[in-house]
Amino acid sequence: MLPLNFLTQGSLVVPANSSVPLVFPGVRGKIKQIIQLPNGHSLEANSLAIIQPLNLDKPEQKQRFRLTPYVPVGSSRDDLPENQRNISIDEKNSGEIELNDPSQYLEYIEQYQPSKAPLFSEGSPSIEDVRQARVPDCFLLASLAAILRQPDGASYIRSMLRQNDDGTTTVRLFNPKTLEPVYIRVENSYIVDQKGSLNNHTALWVDILEKAAASVPEFFGNTNASMSGALKGGSESLALKILTGCNSKEIYINNDKYFAWDIGNFFASELEQLKVLTQQKKLIEEFGGEHQSGTDEIISEMLSSRLRVFKDIFDEKAQEICLKLIDFYLENKDAWEKIYKECGNGQQRLEEIIKHFSQDEKNKQAVDILKELFTYYHKDVEKDVRRDNQELFSGIYSPEELKIFNDIKNKLAGNESLTAGTPHSYDEKVPGLRAMHAYTIVDVVETRRPVKDTDVMRPIKMIRIRNPWGFTGRMYLPNMENPEQIDIKEERVAGTFDLELKDFCRYYESYTSTLKFSAIRVLAEKRELLALKMQEPLKDVASDQDLDDERLSRISAFFECRADLVDIQMTAVELLNDSIHEQIADVFSDNLRDPLEVQASLDKIIEANKMTMMNLFQTSDCELIAASITYWWKNSHQELSEKDDKAYQHQILESVNKNDLLWKEFIQNYQVESALALIPLNKSQRLIIDLFASIEYTQRSLEQINPEGEGYEAFFRALVLQRDLLEQHFNYLEKYEHLLQQFDIKIDTFREQLKKINAYIEELEQNPIAAQIVKKLKDELPAQSLYDFTSNAESLLENLAKMGLVLNEYHEEDSPTPLPTHDEREKQNSGHAPEWLNSLRDILEKVLKAIGNWKTSANNKQIVQPPEYNRSPDGSKYPLLKRIGFFGPKSEDDSTDKTEVFHPNQHN
Repeated sequence: MLPLNFLTQGSLVVPANSSVPLVFPGVRGKIKQIIQLPNGHSLEANSLAIIQPLNLDKPEQKQRFRLTPYVPVGSSRDDLPENQRNISIDEKNSGEIELNDPSQYLEYIEQYQPSKAPLFSEGSPSIEDVRQARVPDCFLLASLAAILRQPDGASYIRSMLRQNDDGTTTVRLFNPKTLEPVYIRVENSYIVDQKGSLNNHTALWVDILEKAAASVPEFFGNTNASMSGALKGGSESLALKILTGCNSKEIYINNDKYFAWDIGNFFASELEQLKVLTQQKKLIEEFGGEHQSGTDEIISEMLSSRLRVFKDIFDEKAQEICLKLIDFYLENKDAWEKIYKECGNGQQRLEEIIKHFSQDEKNKQAVDILKELFTYYHKDVEKDVRRDNQELFSGIYSPEELKIFNDIKNKLAGNESLTAGTPHSYDEKVPGLRAMHAYTIVDVVETRRPVKDTDVMRPIKMIRIRNPWGFTGRMYLPNMENPEQIDIKEERVAGTFDLELKDFCRYYESYTSTLKFSAIRVLAEKRELLALKMQEPLKDVASDQDLDDERLSRISAFFECRADLVDIQMTAVELLNDSIHEQIADVFSDNLRDPLEVQASLDKIIEANKMTMMNLFQTSDCELIAASITYWWKNSHQELSEKDDKAYQHQILESVNKNDLLWKEFIQNYQVESALALIPLNKSQRLIIDLFASIEYTQRSLEQINPEGEGYEAFFRALVLQRDLLEQHFNYLEKYEHLLQQFDIKIDTFREQLKKINAYIEELEQNPIAAQIVKKLKDELPAQSLYDFTSNAESLLENLAKMGLVLNEYHEEDSPTPLPTHDEREKQNSGHAPEWLNSLRDILEKVLKAIGNWKTSANNKQIVQPPEYNRSPDGSKYPLLKRIGFFGPKSEDDSTDKTEVFHPNQHN
């Protein structure tokens, strides 16, 4: 069900009759002279606008554009290359207009550079293809890299795209609200400005996916279809939905900088307002308390994000106890803060605070709360697990840190894709990390290291992270002067780096994972593996030496591939959502229901979920989808009959034979191979039948002769020889028994008869005379191939037949006329011309197509000037790529590339 060149051009299969629009994302530009928009707004000369062509693919029409004004707003961050081109887009004053001569009005600051590169080169798609530069879409690129982190991620990425023959690529994304597939077609190009490419991706597929994503701004909660508008920041959770069609889950990391008992710091932003609200609450109570509930709600809302620790300890009384401790702090603030400043660390501070306030019995309730908090923070939860240890590489982690580590570890083990995001800003400089940035979680790492100055070994836990830039990370290096001290540095070369778990929990705000995405990726990989398996039998055989075996293995491959195809369809059924499965169960719940009613009900379900099902099953054959659902239901409920099985296999092969070129060729090849392969198998079967009859005659003759009598040796030799020949041919059939079963040919009866003959001969061999005859015969006919053994045995049997020792009925058919070569024989049997003629025809077709393209290109150059939205082709930014030349690979070095690739340390 996949195209032959899916490894380089993608494997996306778009359902038949689907309308896939060709879209052109907007680019930044300048207005040359005033433009009056139909909506009443005007764009002044020298003003800036996002220019989006709307009908660039229809040169016969007047060119239409959507123009959206924007203004630069400068950079708020000098450490993010993608933050240097910030603009404010005025969507309210956007409008569409037709222009007779666009070049008179529009000047392009950004353009798209056409590329003739394949989507995927050797080793692509790879996580290292993704290299962000000046487009602020780290959330999208980190999510793409997260998909590729999985071993079957490459198959899934290929299943998202298909490079067409017309210079465009079709892309499948998903509506994040409905999770239904959406198909978009874009030109094969990447965005550039006067500095070069806006991104440093090393393969075309990444640029194409970015371009397609920029065409659907509504998916990202934006309105402007451009890199600047659609991809101006977003969430990884949303990006994963758009890329996978699966739900995602974002988990926030509770990174408390201070301990919850440290009221002055922990509740610093809430204290003043709480103080006012508490006073207000007391006044309301004095005057009857009519509006007290409103104040309580405000306090609850304010404290909701700060009560985690109190809930862990005090459960449903968390807020009540928290407020009591805050009141106590406010009443005793001076004494509390004095002790706090005199002590050096958290544990000592709390110990002294408890000691001081324990002297007065009236403070007992507050002191008891503080003691609970002391136990929570400053005592071991279990061995090497406590909450107050902030030292990196100590091997001591809090329960919350361990929970995060184990959750990430389990999600990765479950083949889910994970990203991580940093907060909007940091209170300190954090070498190697960037705030407001998305990263890919690649792996978890655990190593055992000795603790300082001891022989104690503790596990050090790390989260392996990748920056979508492809460089810049956080490194831990031993201090050269003090080996016990660790230096933390920012390293430009560390695009992928290991982050100590404490640092991850301290400097990351959240991490996001896909839900139930692994099964979807497995389906894409199964389809690719099947396509590769199908291509093997279509290759030419190197020689005729083992032609029969090769042919039989090819036929066997057909049945394996058919089984794989059925398995893929069943996997697709299983991946339907719970709602659809409930509807399917309702359809089959009544066993007495008329089959036509069942079919009609399934048709309704399929029609209501058409795009989703066509995407999963990769077919627009709704009858096949219904049959697949029926087959799955019957099989899973042990109701599938042999007749049902054969009917479905026939239907699925009919469907792919009509709609898939690879399957069509594969089925034709099988039909030819099976017709030829059954000849030797049928021949062996006939020989076996003849041999059984002849052996029976020889047995009867032996039973009438004494072992010492005349003629016994000749008859016994004939019996053993026929048995050996019978075994040779039976072993040949047995080798392909699974294949014969596919044709309903059974050999169990032969097996039983052969056992009886062997038992009979073994009994005779108890006599030394018979044993000697067997040994002598083995010396005359040593182990040989089936062909050689049959030929040598034939001559012996012919002599024995002339002597009347075996039946004359045993015979070989006349040798056929020598067959033509393997390739020509196959083509003749399949109704095709010889291979050399096909090759010549293919070459001529390519020549004619190339000449046609040259003519078209020449005519276009004379008549149509390339629009300024697209640059003229002048090479490719992708390194180490090879284009396919007319007769073979052609190096990209044959064409010069003037494009300067932007480096992130260059700032505007």
